[in-house]
Amino acid sequence: MTQLPPPASRSTVRPQYWRPTAGLRTALTWLLAVDGVGALAVAGAHLNRSVAIDDYRRGGATFSHLRAADDAVRTLSGLTFFIFLATAVVFIVWQWRSAKNNELLGRLRPRFSPGWSIGGWFIPFANLVIPLRIFHDLWQGADPDTRNYRDWRGLRRWPVIGCWWFCYLLSGALQYSVSGDTTLADIQRADKVSVAARLLMAAAAVLAIVVVRTITTRQAAANDGARAIGVPAGPAWYADPTSRYDHRYWDGTSWTAHVARAGEMTNDPSFEAGSAEAR
Repeated sequence: MTQLPPPASRSTVRPQYWRPTAGLRTALTWLLAVDGVGALAVAGAHLNRSVAIDDYRRGGATFSHLRAADDAVRTLSGLTFFIFLATAVVFIVWQWRSAKNNELLGRLRPRFSPGWSIGGWFIPFANLVIPLRIFHDLWQGADPDTRNYRDWRGLRRWPVIGCWWFCYLLSGALQYSVSGDTTLADIQRADKVSVAARLLMAAAAVLAIVVVRTITTRQAAANDGARAIGVPAGPAWYADPTSRYDHRYWDGTSWTAHVARAGEMTNDPSFEAGSAEAR
């Protein structure tokens, strides 16, 4: 190869740095555990209200008992909702940081860029698929034994991620299907559906803890392995991991849009504005 000088300008490249996620992992573990316990508590409250309705019909309970059972459902549901919001914020931050770390491992051309780790949750219908695909990318990209920068997306997926997503979606679908409460019979039917939804939510919380902790550990191991073998060692031209060009410039923290073919430097349009996540 003809010795190429460093690119004259790197103004289009945003430096990237490894973001440790162990702290977020710990926070998420506790928040998700509280979510799981809260879901079980709400399930118990719904079950208690259903039993109270039966007792009321048989004359074994007064209207005040029904009111107390209903207040318990509403209070616990409100508390768990706020805990869920806090968990969602930390969860999205962890996912975004992990997606950025995937880039630094050389996992180029992901299915969705790190920005979708945030936006993907807020697009109706698309949010049923995008977060799942991003999590598959995180799992496959965090394989500590993989040095192939092109075919990492072809690695085997982890079934636990699919199980977690199934429980999460099904719990939401069941909860959404609960109709408005108009009669005691309607309330009882809604309670039964809500119990199933909350149990699935608790299962999803447990699986989410496993997924988050495992991906975090794998990413840290992959980063340690990459540093141990010095890939890449420092700012320099290396063989293009995408194989679209002969060489690509590594600026010390991330791959850049600067490429070379047959000794001639140019820019890779799919990496404009430092977007190593371009698909």
